[in-house]
Amino acid sequence: MKNDRVVCIVDDDEAVRDSILVLLQAEGLAACAFASAAEFLSDATALSAACYILDVHMPGMDGVELLRHLRSNGVTVPIFLLTGRADPGLKRAALDAGANAVLNKPTAELVNLVVAALGQM
Repeated sequence: MKNDRVVCIVDDDEAVRDSILVLLQAEGLAACAFASAAEFLSDATALSAACYILDVHMPGMDGVELLRHLRSNGVTVPIFLLTGRADPGLKRAALDAGANAVLNKPTAELVNLVVAALGQM
């Protein structure tokens, strides 16, 4: 692997989670995936990942809330949000909360952004 640092994906859509996981692994990145914010937060090792990819629209805690939680707890690594809905207000709120980027699903740009972000660390 090019990089042994872990990227965590949090998305309630299994197909999206699996496809992002495969794309990241094809780039030589270690990755793990979670179906919800609660599942992610219950895994102590996930909180030390090098990068996070969060779905915006999830049941329970959504991606923006999870982003705020991570940033308020001192997490400074890159965090990318994904959404299936184009909403400029939501994008602004996520960027203001500390997202590195907010991308519309599906996106081929995501893997390039993750690889670039990890290369700068």
